[in-house]
Amino acid sequence: MSGQTNGATIQGSNNGGVWDVLYTFGNAPITGGWQDVTLSNTKKYSFVRFVASPSGYGDLAEIEFYSGTTKLSGRFMGSPGIWAGMTSTYQVSNTVDGNVNTVWSGSGPGSENYVGYELDNCGAAPDPTGNTGFGKQLAVVASWSPGQPFWSQTINVDPYTDYTISLKTAQLGNYDNVPVRLIFEVDGVAINVQDQTSPFGCIWKKISGIWNSGQKFGPVKLLLRFETLILQERYLR
Repeated sequence: MSGQTNGATIQGSNNGGVWDVLYTFGNAPITGGWQDVTLSNTKKYSFVRFVASPSGYGDLAEIEFYSGTTKLSGRFMGSPGIWAGMTSTYQVSNTVDGNVNTVWSGSGPGSENYVGYELDNCGAAPDPTGNTGFGKQLAVVASWSPGQPFWSQTINVDPYTDYTISLKTAQLGNYDNVPVRLIFEVDGVAINVQDQTSPFGCIWKKISGIWNSGQKFGPVKLLLRFETLILQERYLR
């Protein structure tokens, strides 16, 4: 690190858009070599990054993030651009190449220079919907095609009985911002247990509702499918 770190920050986020400042570097002299920084936050995050000071170009040789003694990993994130006059040997990926003799220098000074990770999974982000509940529960990890069911189960029902159907959902990443709706169906017919999911990675949302079985008795097939809101609006017209 160079002497231009005064005002640089370590930041955390759970959606890649809103960032909390976890640490701000002061004007203490930086003599080179590894500098350890201990963060006092108790909140867990899915994204973590270093952001340059207002006068800094990044100015890092290497950076590593830890949770306790565990080194964190994930999808690498770094600002584009290299300081005019510099060569590609000053690229942002130098900060994680394991070589302390290579350096990163951004295209201009300021907070547009950053480097960090989208962490490997949503385990860093707590589930705010709570873990309480009753009945049978299961976890489903699914890739999806609009309109195609990705989970189904046959259940037995009694006539004219209310059934509570609920789930907790999160996108395992931050790869697109297409609005998506989760829809439950019974025997191929959509029911009123449906809602939009969060477009951001690792943001949990609870979707819940009551379905009345009406005249249905015995086995019925419960399906769960995704639909983009664009397609959903087209179906409603």
